Amino acid sequence: LMSRIPMLADLDATAVAAMIPVLQAHNYPPNMKIVDDGSPGDAIYFVASGRVVRRTGTDTRAYDTGDVFGTVAMIQGDTHHAAFHTGSKCRLLKLHREDFLRLELTHPTLARHIRRIADERSQSGEE
Repeated sequence: LMSRIPMLADLDATAVAAMIPVLQAHNYPPNMKIVDDGSPGDAIYFVASGRVVRRTGTDTRAYDTGDVFGTVAMIQGDTHHAAFHTGSKCRLLKLHREDFLRLELTHPTLARHIRRIADERSQSGEE
């Protein structure tokens, strides 16, 4: 399952294995709200299967199996600047901020990797 997430492909197996116990799996039907625009960025979401749609005003973007969203808001301790809902039946893996901060203490390479990706996404306006 984790092998389908490109964001984690460069990490060693030990770091990825450390994440597995703290990820919460959620199954959603189509057209279900996941995150409201302006809600706290308290987690990163990994799309294990299905499609999630991000809406900002008139702009939309799809996140498919293997994609990740919520990194910038969570890392920066900010609010979400878009609404996210399911575009199909979905299985999401959720990494809460508190769990990320604990992982940062035991697996700093993992945390640096996620923070770097969040910085890149923030600078590019991708998220």
